[in-house]
Amino acid sequence: MNVYKLIVEISGITCNHCVNRVIKVLDLNGVLSKDVSLEQGMANIVFDADLISKTNLISAINDT
Repeated sequence: MNVYKLIVEISGITCNHCVNRVIKVLDLNGVLSKDVSLEQGMANIVFDADLISKTNLISAINDT
């Protein structure tokens, strides 16, 4: 297991629906935990780099 923490700034989230949508998108194999803050416009993601890459996580968020 190769565990990393990624902190991502997310622009454009304006409501709880947006937060829930990002959380749902991050329900991926290899994501160990996720927290999305509407107030801070940030996502904190703990993931296993053996199962998913930082690039794939960022792409998933950007595609929402």
